Amino acid sequence: MEKVKKFFGAAWNYIKTRSIGFYLLIPVVILSFVIPFVYQAEYGEQLNYWSTLAFALPFLACASFAMCFFKYTARYGSLVMFAFNLAGLLIFVDTVYYDVADKLFKAGNISIGGIFEFMGSNFLFVIFAYIINIVICFAASFFNQYRAEKKAAESHIKAQEVVS
Repeated sequence: MEKVKKFFGAAWNYIKTRSIGFYLLIPVVILSFVIPFVYQAEYGEQLNYWSTLAFALPFLACASFAMCFFKYTARYGSLVMFAFNLAGLLIFVDTVYYDVADKLFKAGNISIGGIFEFMGSNFLFVIFAYIINIVICFAASFFNQYRAEKKAAESHIKAQEVVS
């Protein structure tokens, strides 16, 4: 029982050392893990619109979240995830733009409304998930991954007590 208490105590202490930037990236990891499977469901059988790189880049974004667990690389984790998601979005768009143009020209409705009407929910999910990931990664890059240590705050309080 003591081992369990030690484990959960250590895990709780670890969670307390994290800041908002770390927690913002958790939904990015989840969406980045789901995006390739939705892309495969939509375009997996259509070789003209399939790109292995577009399939792999979101997984690299998930893997780059591991940078957030190390103190010296944590500040770059959100930027690397941003880069992988942006590259994934650009390659996805480059791969499937002909499908979008083909469906919209055949339907005769070349507009944003036509994209929502004719492209399907999988395509829209991938686009919006990438955009959400990019925005969250950009926002997380402005926040710390680690909280400020309590020692600095305690010494500041002690210094104020000495002055007064």
